[in-house]
Amino acid sequence: MSRSFTFSSNALRLSWRDWLIVAVLLGAVALGAPHAWRGLERFEPMDDYRTPYHLSTDYWSLSRWSRYAAARYPAVVIGDSFVWGQYAPPEQTLSHYLNRRAGARMVANLGVDGLHPVAMLGLMKHYGRAVSGRGVILHLNALWMSSVERDLQGEEETRFNHPRLAPQITPWLACYDASLVERLGVVVARQAPFLDLAAHIRLNHFENMAPAEWSMLNPYRNPFRGGAFVAPQPERRPRSNPVPWTRRGIEPVDLPWIDLEESLQWQSFRDLIHLLVARDNDVFVVVGPFNPHLLAPSSLARYRTARGAMESLLVAMETPHLTVSDMPGEYYADASHVLAEGYARIADTLFESRSFREWMGRLRRGSVDARAVPD
Repeated sequence: MSRSFTFSSNALRLSWRDWLIVAVLLGAVALGAPHAWRGLERFEPMDDYRTPYHLSTDYWSLSRWSRYAAARYPAVVIGDSFVWGQYAPPEQTLSHYLNRRAGARMVANLGVDGLHPVAMLGLMKHYGRAVSGRGVILHLNALWMSSVERDLQGEEETRFNHPRLAPQITPWLACYDASLVERLGVVVARQAPFLDLAAHIRLNHFENMAPAEWSMLNPYRNPFRGGAFVAPQPERRPRSNPVPWTRRGIEPVDLPWIDLEESLQWQSFRDLIHLLVARDNDVFVVVGPFNPHLLAPSSLARYRTARGAMESLLVAMETPHLTVSDMPGEYYADASHVLAEGYARIADTLFESRSFREWMGRLRRGSVDARAVPD
């Protein structure tokens, strides 16, 4: 008697035990891959290291650099492209001149292009946990509070820097062009380092394309060939042409400025100070500089009022700080960036400040000391 035959696909049918084994194996890969990759990809930051510009949104790399810096430097300086050094090579940034004045490698450059206070808070909250028990210099760039749009309070959808670091659910940013599903995906990704690692590999080795797409376009190339397992170093040149703003044809502007009590960027900056202090960091705030020569008279008056309010609120928070005085026009590259000479002058101003010298003295006395933490 012939056996009956039932046609079916060749799929492998898994029992619940098989699915459990698969889940355990996938979980082990997801948890172990980030640690394994850190051992595989050499990370050897040069002197005056700053995050390579093309990695500004590579939060895997930013997290790794923050761990490295927190383990080897008594202090870090955090901010946007002003701190990063938009118009200066790495050896002419603020952190470089601070270290030169200190006579030692005291401060690491954690500046990131476009890192407004909302994003700064997100970066430190989700990717900068290693920065604890350190000295932290925070740069407060008033530009981010100069308009409703820069303050991320606009009602119309717009593109802004580092949306993945911004609040995804609460507060709900109307200007953030992302669906609820996309926002929830960002929230999940923050808790899954494997996803950040995948984005890091895609950005560094597949030109920010899916591996399958990249392979179709580059059938004969090996993405892991020629120094692929060495973390990239930053270019040793300015990102933008270092010339004064007066030679750029920039006209004076009339910025409206936001009331600090209603500013989302200021609230985030305040919350960032609280977060860093809660992590046992010693925080010092540098306010400005901002180019007064570029502002229309009415806007300049509003800016000085806003700057005074920032100073008063920092005093109320008992946060040591220094407001950078207005400098001659030739020191500025645009509204909120300076040239190399400006960084040197700011470093000199800080070391002439009693509050900064006292803050630096606490670092030197070892109240914040170096730790041997793996990167």
